[in-house]
Amino acid sequence: YIGATPSNGFANFRSYIESNIQNPASMNTGQREVVILSITIDGLGKIKNIKPVRSPGEEFTSEAKRLIMSGPAWKPATQNGDTITDNVRLRIIFKL
Repeated sequence: YIGATPSNGFANFRSYIESNIQNPASMNTGQREVVILSITIDGLGKIKNIKPVRSPGEEFTSEAKRLIMSGPAWKPATQNGDTITDNVRLRIIFKL
């Protein structure tokens, strides 16, 4: 089994997040918030079913979802040489 991964790797994916994240206007200097999302990557690498596992609020969840949907493509998981649907948990960190 090899899990689903961003097509350009997790290091580049994290760089994309850091470069494109838009902190909600309600954030204060020094504040740090974490959103954990559960996403499903189907056998074609398509993102499905983005669900918040933990979030400080809807504005954070919405921004995290936007980042995932507009981000890099994903490689599907494989098992025994076949592509399979996989669930992935992602942490998006907001900090000012």
